[in-house]
Amino acid sequence: MKTLITEHIGNIFKVIKEALGSADEHFIDEEKVQDQIYQLLDGLTPSDKTVFKNRVRTRITDAKFLKKQSLDYLIHAEYLNDMIVTRMLDDFSPYVLQMSRAVESELLNWVFIPFTNFIRTEHPNIKNTYSKDLHHKDMKLFASKLNAGDKSYTLGNMHFILIKTANAYIRDSSELTSDFHYYLIENFSGEILSSDFLDEVNNLLKNFRNKSAHTDRLTSEQAKACEHLVRKILLMLLKIVK
Repeated sequence: MKTLITEHIGNIFKVIKEALGSADEHFIDEEKVQDQIYQLLDGLTPSDKTVFKNRVRTRITDAKFLKKQSLDYLIHAEYLNDMIVTRMLDDFSPYVLQMSRAVESELLNWVFIPFTNFIRTEHPNIKNTYSKDLHHKDMKLFASKLNAGDKSYTLGNMHFILIKTANAYIRDSSELTSDFHYYLIENFSGEILSSDFLDEVNNLLKNFRNKSAHTDRLTSEQAKACEHLVRKILLMLLKIVK
């Protein structure tokens, strides 16, 4: 069992290393690479989740309000952490990536998927409604995904879109950004576009999630810092969406 798990984690590192090549630090947000890594992470799950679920609920008092998928990622992350520690591995990158997925999942399932469903119902012909946005330098990715009905977004994608939506100048030049802004304000706390929240998500991306894709290994101390940051972001997000 030890050999199997060690090899499985080794495969995660291999995919990351092969993807590095000449890519910049944001390559982890390339969906093809991300999917490869996530499939490997999903192959490491506990047969009995009870201990790990209780650990998550102890650390995040409002864990019951998390989306099931997000809670599962946190449970799997705790299991990964134990596997790394007990097998005396020295890189916590898989744990950090799995923790980060919980934030990604919450934003996706609370905000971006519902907005996609809403806006495609309101405007069935996205290509006509947001024709200018399909060529807008900041919003073309968002518009293209909506046009295709694509509900897959990386954490980096979503953070970028939220940052741009918070910018009044960009809202003036983009009908999609303006409509998305209205949707956010109508359905959630305005804090979702605050610098306090978006800066924390950027911290997670820059110092942990994307860093976990580098050749440098992430230490147990860095993993602990990531855990605290993820918990902080999730609690902020739960207040925003309530």
